[in-house]
Amino acid sequence: MEDIKIDSEFWQIKVKKAIKKYPNRAVDIFHCFSPSQKESKEWLIKCLNDYITDKKIYDIAILGSWYGYLSYLLEKQFKNLITEIKCYDVDDLAKNVGKILIESKTTKFVTKDISSMNFQDYRYNLIINTSCEHMTDDTLHNWLFTTRANTTCVLQSTDKPARDHTNNVNDVDELVHKFQEHLNDIRSYTYNFNNWSRYMIIGNKK
Repeated sequence: MEDIKIDSEFWQIKVKKAIKKYPNRAVDIFHCFSPSQKESKEWLIKCLNDYITDKKIYDIAILGSWYGYLSYLLEKQFKNLITEIKCYDVDDLAKNVGKILIESKTTKFVTKDISSMNFQDYRYNLIINTSCEHMTDDTLHNWLFTTRANTTCVLQSTDKPARDHTNNVNDVDELVHKFQEHLNDIRSYTYNFNNWSRYMIIGNKK
Protein backbone atom coordinates (compact mmCIF):
# COMPACT_ATOMS: atom_id res chain seq x y z
CA MET A 1 0.00 0.00 0.00
CA GLU A 2 1.10 3.55 -0.68
CA ASP A 3 2.43 5.76 2.10
CA ILE A 4 -0.69 7.69 3.03
CA LYS A 5 -0.87 11.02 4.81
CA ILE A 6 -4.18 12.65 5.61
CA ASP A 7 -3.08 16.18 4.79
CA SER A 8 -5.67 18.35 6.47
CA GLU A 9 -7.21 18.59 9.90
CA PHE A 10 -10.65 18.57 8.23
CA TRP A 11 -10.13 15.05 6.85
CA GLN A 12 -8.18 13.82 9.87
CA ILE A 13 -11.20 14.46 12.10
CA LYS A 14 -13.59 12.75 9.69
CA VAL A 15 -11.34 9.74 9.12
CA LYS A 16 -10.81 9.24 12.86
CA LYS A 17 -14.58 9.39 13.40
CA ALA A 18 -15.23 6.83 10.64
CA ILE A 19 -12.52 4.45 11.86
CA LYS A 20 -13.74 4.68 15.44
CA LYS A 21 -17.17 3.49 14.33
CA TYR A 22 -15.94 0.97 11.73
CA PRO A 23 -12.46 -0.18 12.89
CA ASN A 24 -12.54 -3.19 10.55
CA ARG A 25 -12.57 -0.72 7.64
CA ALA A 26 -9.53 1.28 8.79
CA VAL A 27 -7.16 0.11 6.03
CA ASP A 28 -9.81 0.60 3.37
CA ILE A 29 -10.70 4.09 4.61
CA PHE A 30 -7.04 5.14 4.58
CA HIS A 31 -6.69 3.70 1.07
CA CYS A 32 -9.50 6.00 -0.06
CA PHE A 33 -7.07 8.88 0.57
CA SER A 34 -4.00 7.30 -1.02
CA PRO A 35 -2.03 9.58 -3.36
CA SER A 36 -3.11 7.68 -6.47
CA GLN A 37 -6.79 7.70 -5.46
CA LYS A 38 -6.71 11.44 -4.83
CA GLU A 39 -4.67 12.26 -7.94
CA SER A 40 -6.85 10.25 -10.31
CA LYS A 41 -10.04 11.86 -9.00
CA GLU A 42 -8.60 15.37 -8.98
CA TRP A 43 -7.45 14.74 -12.56
CA LEU A 44 -11.02 13.80 -13.47
CA ILE A 45 -12.32 17.06 -11.98
CA LYS A 46 -9.83 19.07 -14.05
CA CYS A 47 -10.92 17.28 -17.22
CA LEU A 48 -14.60 17.88 -16.41
CA ASN A 49 -13.99 21.62 -16.51
CA ASP A 50 -14.16 21.28 -20.31
CA TYR A 51 -17.66 19.76 -20.07
CA ILE A 52 -19.45 21.44 -17.18
CA THR A 53 -21.25 24.59 -18.23
CA ASP A 54 -22.98 27.22 -16.12
CA LYS A 55 -25.88 27.03 -18.58
CA LYS A 56 -26.98 23.68 -17.12
CA ILE A 57 -27.92 22.27 -13.73
CA TYR A 58 -26.58 18.80 -13.05
CA ASP A 59 -28.12 15.68 -11.56
CA ILE A 60 -25.15 13.38 -11.11
CA ALA A 61 -24.74 9.66 -10.48
CA ILE A 62 -21.45 8.13 -9.35
CA LEU A 63 -21.30 4.36 -9.92
CA GLY A 64 -19.07 2.30 -7.66
CA SER A 65 -18.69 5.40 -5.53
CA TRP A 66 -16.93 3.80 -2.54
CA TYR A 67 -16.84 6.37 0.31
CA GLY A 68 -17.76 9.42 -1.76
CA TYR A 69 -14.50 11.37 -2.05
CA LEU A 70 -15.28 12.17 -5.69
CA SER A 71 -18.64 13.59 -4.64
CA TYR A 72 -16.85 15.90 -2.23
CA LEU A 73 -14.59 17.14 -5.05
CA LEU A 74 -17.53 17.67 -7.40
CA GLU A 75 -19.38 19.73 -4.81
CA LYS A 76 -16.28 21.74 -4.03
CA GLN A 77 -15.68 22.57 -7.70
CA PHE A 78 -19.22 22.85 -9.13
CA LYS A 79 -21.51 23.21 -6.11
CA ASN A 80 -23.81 25.93 -7.47
CA LEU A 81 -24.47 23.87 -10.61
CA ILE A 82 -25.45 20.62 -8.87
CA THR A 83 -28.90 19.71 -7.59
CA GLU A 84 -28.03 16.22 -6.35
CA ILE A 85 -25.31 13.59 -6.45
CA LYS A 86 -26.31 9.94 -5.98
CA CYS A 87 -23.47 7.66 -4.91
CA TYR A 88 -24.17 4.03 -5.80
CA ASP A 89 -22.20 1.14 -4.35
CA VAL A 90 -23.06 -2.52 -3.82
CA ASP A 91 -21.31 -2.47 -0.41
CA ASP A 92 -23.74 -1.38 2.32
CA LEU A 93 -20.94 -0.24 4.63
CA ALA A 94 -19.72 2.14 1.93
CA LYS A 95 -22.92 4.08 2.49
CA ASN A 96 -22.48 4.12 6.27
CA VAL A 97 -18.85 5.22 6.13
CA GLY A 98 -19.59 7.71 3.36
CA LYS A 99 -22.24 9.46 5.43
CA ILE A 100 -19.60 10.12 8.09
CA LEU A 101 -16.94 11.34 5.67
CA ILE A 102 -19.21 13.33 3.35
CA GLU A 103 -21.72 15.29 5.39
CA SER A 104 -23.76 16.97 2.68
CA LYS A 105 -27.40 17.57 1.80
CA THR A 106 -26.49 17.35 -1.88
CA THR A 107 -24.85 13.91 -1.77
CA LYS A 108 -27.01 10.83 -1.17
CA PHE A 109 -25.58 7.33 -0.70
CA VAL A 110 -27.48 4.36 -2.15
CA THR A 111 -26.70 0.66 -1.70
CA LYS A 112 -27.50 -0.91 -5.06
CA ASP A 113 -26.12 -3.33 -7.63
CA ILE A 114 -26.11 -1.22 -10.79
CA SER A 115 -26.20 -4.31 -13.02
CA SER A 116 -29.96 -4.51 -12.39
CA MET A 117 -30.70 -0.81 -12.94
CA ASN A 118 -32.50 0.69 -15.91
CA PHE A 119 -31.05 4.18 -16.22
CA GLN A 120 -33.92 5.28 -18.46
CA ASP A 121 -35.87 5.56 -15.20
CA TYR A 122 -33.56 8.32 -13.96
CA ARG A 123 -32.89 11.86 -15.14
CA TYR A 124 -29.15 12.04 -14.61
CA ASN A 125 -27.32 14.22 -17.11
CA LEU A 126 -23.84 13.29 -15.85
CA ILE A 127 -22.88 9.73 -14.86
CA ILE A 128 -19.38 8.90 -13.63
CA ASN A 129 -17.84 5.48 -13.17
CA THR A 130 -14.23 5.39 -11.93
CA SER A 131 -14.56 1.72 -10.97
CA CYS A 132 -14.78 0.02 -14.37
CA GLU A 133 -11.96 -2.37 -13.45
CA HIS A 134 -14.22 -3.77 -10.71
CA MET A 135 -17.25 -4.39 -12.97
CA THR A 136 -18.05 -6.82 -15.75
CA ASP A 137 -18.43 -5.64 -19.33
CA ASP A 138 -22.07 -6.79 -19.21
CA THR A 139 -22.75 -4.45 -16.28
CA LEU A 140 -21.01 -1.54 -18.00
CA HIS A 141 -22.79 -2.11 -21.31
CA ASN A 142 -26.16 -2.36 -19.55
CA TRP A 143 -25.52 0.98 -17.82
CA LEU A 144 -24.64 2.71 -21.07
CA PHE A 145 -27.35 0.96 -23.12
CA THR A 146 -30.11 2.04 -20.71
CA THR A 147 -28.86 5.60 -20.16
CA ARG A 148 -30.79 8.48 -21.73
CA ALA A 149 -29.47 10.09 -24.91
CA ASN A 150 -27.10 13.06 -24.51
CA THR A 151 -26.11 12.12 -20.96
CA THR A 152 -22.43 12.87 -20.38
CA CYS A 153 -20.70 9.64 -19.33
CA VAL A 154 -17.28 9.27 -17.74
CA LEU A 155 -15.51 5.90 -17.59
CA GLN A 156 -12.21 5.28 -15.83
CA SER A 157 -10.19 2.08 -15.73
CA THR A 158 -6.58 0.95 -15.27
CA ASP A 159 -3.89 -1.53 -16.23
CA LYS A 160 -2.77 -1.88 -12.62
CA PRO A 161 -2.77 -5.51 -11.39
CA ALA A 162 -4.72 -6.02 -8.17
CA ARG A 163 -6.67 -8.83 -6.56
CA ASP A 164 -9.97 -7.00 -6.91
CA HIS A 165 -9.31 -5.68 -10.43
CA THR A 166 -11.22 -8.15 -12.56
CA ASN A 167 -11.65 -6.14 -15.76
CA ASN A 168 -8.51 -4.15 -16.52
CA VAL A 169 -7.66 -2.63 -19.90
CA ASN A 170 -4.23 -2.45 -21.51
CA ASP A 171 -4.51 1.13 -22.76
CA VAL A 172 -7.00 3.91 -23.38
CA ASP A 173 -7.67 2.72 -26.95
CA GLU A 174 -9.04 -0.53 -25.55
CA LEU A 175 -11.41 1.43 -23.32
CA VAL A 176 -12.60 3.45 -26.33
CA HIS A 177 -13.05 0.31 -28.43
CA LYS A 178 -15.14 -1.40 -25.75
CA PHE A 179 -17.69 1.38 -25.37
CA GLN A 180 -17.63 3.53 -28.50
CA GLU A 181 -20.89 1.94 -29.73
CA HIS A 182 -22.71 3.82 -26.94
CA LEU A 183 -21.04 7.24 -27.06
CA ASN A 184 -20.58 10.24 -29.33
CA ASP A 185 -17.79 12.83 -29.22
CA ILE A 186 -15.46 10.62 -27.20
CA ARG A 187 -12.34 12.18 -25.75
CA SER A 188 -9.68 9.94 -24.25
CA TYR A 189 -7.20 10.67 -21.47
CA THR A 190 -4.26 8.89 -19.81
CA TYR A 191 -2.69 9.60 -16.42
CA ASN A 192 0.61 7.85 -15.80
CA PHE A 193 1.89 6.72 -12.41
CA ASN A 194 5.29 5.03 -11.89
CA ASN A 195 4.49 1.53 -13.12
CA TRP A 196 0.88 1.75 -14.21
CA SER A 197 -1.70 4.12 -15.65
CA ARG A 198 -5.30 5.21 -15.34
CA TYR A 199 -7.34 5.59 -18.50
CA MET A 200 -10.45 7.68 -18.97
CA ILE A 201 -12.96 8.39 -21.69
CA ILE A 202 -15.69 11.03 -21.66
CA GLY A 203 -18.51 11.12 -24.19
CA ASN A 204 -22.20 11.79 -24.69
CA LYS A 205 -24.66 8.92 -24.87
CA LYS A 206 -25.92 8.33 -28.41
